[in-house]
Amino acid sequence: LADLLEENYQDASPDFVELAESYLFDKNDHKLEELVMQIYKYAMSNPWPEKWFASVKQMLKIETEEELEKSELVQGIIQYTKKMLAGFGDTLEQLLTDCACPPGPYMYVKALQSDLDLVNELEESETYDEIVQKLNALAFARLSGAKSDEVDVDLKETVKQKREVIKTGLKALKADFYDQTLSEHLKDIKLMAGKLLTLVELTEEFALRYQYDKKDKGLADFNDLEQMAISILLQQDEEGNMVPTEAADELAHQFEEIMIDEYQDSNLVQDTLLRSVSRERYGRPNIFMVGDVKQSIYRFRLARPELFTQKMNEYADASEQYQRVDLHKNFRSRGLVLDCVNQVFASIMKRDLGGIEYDDKAALYVGAQFPEEDVKTC
Repeated sequence: LADLLEENYQDASPDFVELAESYLFDKNDHKLEELVMQIYKYAMSNPWPEKWFASVKQMLKIETEEELEKSELVQGIIQYTKKMLAGFGDTLEQLLTDCACPPGPYMYVKALQSDLDLVNELEESETYDEIVQKLNALAFARLSGAKSDEVDVDLKETVKQKREVIKTGLKALKADFYDQTLSEHLKDIKLMAGKLLTLVELTEEFALRYQYDKKDKGLADFNDLEQMAISILLQQDEEGNMVPTEAADELAHQFEEIMIDEYQDSNLVQDTLLRSVSRERYGRPNIFMVGDVKQSIYRFRLARPELFTQKMNEYADASEQYQRVDLHKNFRSRGLVLDCVNQVFASIMKRDLGGIEYDDKAALYVGAQFPEEDVKTC
């Protein structure tokens, strides 16, 4: 990488000079090197890094708003937004039910219904700019200040807190993804395209040189082992689709079952490898996955917990071909601990935070027998 940067300094192309002289790298090359390595590691966590590099470069060459609207990036943001909105809607519907039933805070029903209407209207949006427009016009109704002795004070406070979480989530959506129109984003892309394209191409060149040097020395790292395995098990057909090879078919017939632990910490490469040697393509899925998205701690190592969440949502809990088995019981902790954990998680863990809705199915229940003892609470 140092050699590559030195060559680029000597060539002094305008785009590279502009990148190197930007405020991000004003003191030395360390930050530039770190950024190249981060992009490289992310690329290598994809089954086909070359395709990933090509898609990023294509993104940076977008010329029109229509192209930007249809891009994988913008469509991904819209899909993510709608998942979050669906979670907000579910929470609001539950809050409305809680408020309508005694001793719930019935005086909050009108404001909560207004919130639900706003969320549903946002979820029905079809374009990026439509979401921008609606988020900019977002106005929340005031909660009623009416008081009643018939209302449970703790429940009233819980409803207020959960509503604040939703309001904060909607504001965060706007700040993170919808602070500008597509036209404004396109101007920024065009303004930054030269430097960003140079950065991506620099990373791609580093990947090629690094690969060449390893081969020249007869070396391979862990990423190489994954990529070489993929090249053996999958190949591109005439239509550009990746299909299993004879080697993959042979292994698929060899393995009766494939069992994966800590599935929430898998990445796309690992998932691709394991599926290539499964019998799923023959209509006989034989992969058994165990995981807990609440325990996902390896995003910094490019794990993709959404792989787990997607299957958790799609798989049936009945006797179907693809089954989901919920493991509710906890054998490590006493009921006092689990009650506390469930109460905290139910308040803060939603689809947009933690990847799941912490309901009765996600809650933990005592599975072990503990000797009785005096427990002091405070």
